[in-house]
Amino acid sequence: MFDKDSELVGGYTFAPKYYWKNFEQNLTTGKPVDSSGGKNPQEMPDLAADGWVHLAKYWGTIPSPQWCQVDLQKEYELGGVRVFPYWDGTRYYQYTVSVGNDTNNLTMVVDASGNTAPETSRGRFHAFAPAKGRYIRVNMLKNSDNPAVHLVEVRAYEPAKSIELIPPPLPPTK
Repeated sequence: MFDKDSELVGGYTFAPKYYWKNFEQNLTTGKPVDSSGGKNPQEMPDLAADGWVHLAKYWGTIPSPQWCQVDLQKEYELGGVRVFPYWDGTRYYQYTVSVGNDTNNLTMVVDASGNTAPETSRGRFHAFAPAKGRYIRVNMLKNSDNPAVHLVEVRAYEPAKSIELIPPPLPPTK
């Protein structure tokens, strides 16, 4: 499916044995999750904070915009999030992330509402000025492929940990 330069030259399968999986314990892992929109039994909100990046297990609903919110169950000083929208090599998502202690008064800390870069298995790491919050809400605004929204995982970190997680830049592409 790839040429000698690692460029995709064929289709790919959605067979579960080919899904990349990654687990990480972080502030959202196992915490209660709520969302707007319908609740499809195969795409429940709690899948977005189970610690796993697993392309076959994600929160999804229709139509956009919709939100997915994690209750950290106590206040933390937050300094970064990694958002993993669904990825397939071509689609992109636009979203914002807000935090706070009152779900009616959240502060936006990430604005990816203008994003047009395709999503990847690395997700997107966003460091921000330290902000206190119990709730993290990912507002999924747009999916470039269809009217649904999908969030594979959202991870949250305290400020000191956030600095360690800033990923190195990706190598240049052709």
